[in-house]
Amino acid sequence: MPLGAVVAVRRVGTTRSLASDPFPVSADAAQFLMDARDTRGFVVETSASLGSDRKLCRQIALHGNYVVEGSWRLAALPETGSLIIVAPGKNSNATESPVRVLAMRG
Repeated sequence: MPLGAVVAVRRVGTTRSLASDPFPVSADAAQFLMDARDTRGFVVETSASLGSDRKLCRQIALHGNYVVEGSWRLAALPETGSLIIVAPGKNSNATESPVRVLAMRG
């Protein structure tokens, strides 16, 4: 994984409901990715409920990372090598904002 990557997390080959997990990355794994690979953000297929894990929420915020949720359409991209551009929209809410995502196959 290149430095400064956006990590897209998707489930493959499971019958478990995606919505059952608050965030599909453990706090330790997210911390490792932010520290060792200097990630910029995480993209998840469903909604992400970070409120239940305050430590993880704080880690993500302190690193300046963001979480893009509801990105099930990105599952059509190859597992590696794609370029993802995330452009936030105007919003007065500091915790949530709609974004436009442009993804290109690498």
